[in-house]
This record gives sequence, C-alpha cells and structure tokens, in this order.
Amino acid sequence: MGPGVDGDDVGAVGEMGANLRTSEGPDVRVYLSASSAAESRADTLGDGPVELDRLKGNRGNQNYTVPAGTDLSRIRSVVIWCKRFSVTFGAADLAAAPS
Repeated sequence: MGPGVDGDDVGAVGEMGANLRTSEGPDVRVYLSASSAAESRADTLGDGPVELDRLKGNRGNQNYTVPAGTDLSRIRSVVIWCKRFSVTFGAADLAAAPS
C-alpha cells in the first residue's frame, strides 16, 4: 500500500509505508502537495504545500500528523523535500482512502 491520509480533518495521520527508502540529506522535510508526484519530482512543491514535519528517518514506516484545517480534498501527493536546497528527494501519489 502506498502513502495515505487517514482521517477527515483534525488530527488526521499521514502514513508512509514500510517500503519507504530515500537518501539522507540536510533539512529534509515531508510535505503534502496539490501537485502530482510526477510534477513534484520536477523539483516543485506546487501551490500551497503543507509541511508535516522533518523526515523522521530515511527507511521504513512513518506517521505524521496533518495540521488541522488542511483541505485534504486538494492534496494529491506526499513529497520528501530538501528545504535547504529546494530539491525533491522523492514523491508518491496518495493512495485512495479505504471505503
């Protein structure tokens, strides 16, 4: 299963699956983006990205709290972004929420 967001609004949790593997780097953060993963891989976060937190590690399952008031209907991807150098370390389109 790919990355996903579980919850309707306040306290929603974003989960990145056990298959996460990325490079280490300075000031690496996790963002939610309205852009697709393909667009984000072109070193853009798109309009109104939502910063979740610093990347907790470069391998394995991780959970992040989505800030209250985030409009999840416009979010298309999760992006691992080096804030210092403004480059993408990885991106993935969000998995559909289970019914």
